[in-house]
Amino acid sequence: ASGPAPATDAGPAPGLRSETVGTGAESAEVPTVSLQDSAREADRRIVRVPIPRLLGSVLVSGSTVVFFILALLLLAVVGGIASFFVLFGDESATDAFGEINLPLFLPILVGAVFAFWGQLSNGWNFTATMTSAGLRLKYGLTTTNTQTVPPGRVQALQIRQPLLWRIFGWYSVTVTVAGYGLDSRSTLLPVGKVDDVMRLTAEMFPDLQVQNPEQMFLEGLSGRGTERGFTEVPRRARVFDPLVRRRRGFFATPSALMIRDGRITRTLTLVPHERIQSAALHQGPLARMTRIATLHIHIPAGPITARAKNQDLEQISWLFEQEAGYAAMARRLADRNQWMQPEELQEFEKNVAEAAQMLSDSETVQ
Repeated sequence: ASGPAPATDAGPAPGLRSETVGTGAESAEVPTVSLQDSAREADRRIVRVPIPRLLGSVLVSGSTVVFFILALLLLAVVGGIASFFVLFGDESATDAFGEINLPLFLPILVGAVFAFWGQLSNGWNFTATMTSAGLRLKYGLTTTNTQTVPPGRVQALQIRQPLLWRIFGWYSVTVTVAGYGLDSRSTLLPVGKVDDVMRLTAEMFPDLQVQNPEQMFLEGLSGRGTERGFTEVPRRARVFDPLVRRRRGFFATPSALMIRDGRITRTLTLVPHERIQSAALHQGPLARMTRIATLHIHIPAGPITARAKNQDLEQISWLFEQEAGYAAMARRLADRNQWMQPEELQEFEKNVAEAAQMLSDSETVQ
């Protein structure tokens, strides 16, 4: 089956990890700054979340919108009941409002307070610092919490941008970490600019191994259509995804699978090939009629669900077949320790380049 061939030319990941020396057939990738080398540098602060930005993100978050809608509904209900007593009873407006059992609505207010408190507490004075043990996160309003996330245990990374956050160019980053499950500690960045997101991704995620990785990364964050090799839901299946048809798609690089989705809340999910446990292709009766299918990517339990929905059957079948080969080869080459020694890293990157070339040659022959 034919499909969108993944790029095989190695290049710098967001944050610039390698440079090319030489020209023509003699060009070679010479590692200059790698994840393993940078991790040995002690206490490099990657991101700090300013308090005004955190407060602003909470005020324009989805929780605030829901609370505002509930407040309007509550006001309408209270006003309607009071008006009924005034119009059809002998009571004054003051007495009518007194008849309403307002404590019934207190659970809504308490829930909103807890939601706001959780967002503020988990993002207050938030800093992310790279240490020799991994990415150290520090945050807390009344108490200071510290945790370390080893990059080698990150199974998947997802970047989200709610609708109202687009005005300010804000994003949040969550990760699935082996052993964490659905723990709230999976938040890698509560709110940040695109530069913050790219720096964190460069530290915690393997090199995408494509030309112009920054542009590919941005295309995944906010792009739509088939630009830069991303797929989209076929026009014949637009009835299933009328709002996200051109946004919903995937792109496979030699090192990772990129899945973008969402129109109101944009998401970009990145899964290293070696972290994929298995994959399943699902196709219902209506999907068979329109020749589309959904690919479910199985990763360890966590807050991230990776799936490419309603894609062209030929393209998604190609991805299903290729992913098995990518994942098997990546697992053989993957570093099983937290960090590599310099000579081990050099051999590792050489093997990855050879593997990518082998995959490219096999696709050319097909």
